[in-house]
Amino acid sequence: MAKIAMHGQGSMKETTGWFIEEMLDTGASVELLESTERTLGGVSFAVLVFEKYFMRASNRASLTVLFTSNGEDLFVDIIGAGGGQGVFFKLSWGSKEDFVYSARKVLEKRDFRELA
Repeated sequence: MAKIAMHGQGSMKETTGWFIEEMLDTGASVELLESTERTLGGVSFAVLVFEKYFMRASNRASLTVLFTSNGEDLFVDIIGAGGGQGVFFKLSWGSKEDFVYSARKVLEKRDFRELA
């Protein structure tokens, strides 16, 4: 599993809409499988689940992205998973790491920075 956390500024609705469009533009095989948004006690959450087919490894990887906001501060948790071939062979050939890296590069366009 590959994972990073990032922080930036912006409107939740506008940023998530922009992020979806940018992620879909990162490759022809990238799909948004599902998304949901909630606001509880002044804190907003959005969960986005993407999938991408990687030809070089003949596998699919998933990307789960959680946006959390309590105003203009946005925190983003990105988790890449899957990508293994077969029941016992879990080598992903870097698929999930590449998918996470793509999301990081998209967010960096809006000055999001990785959290330590």
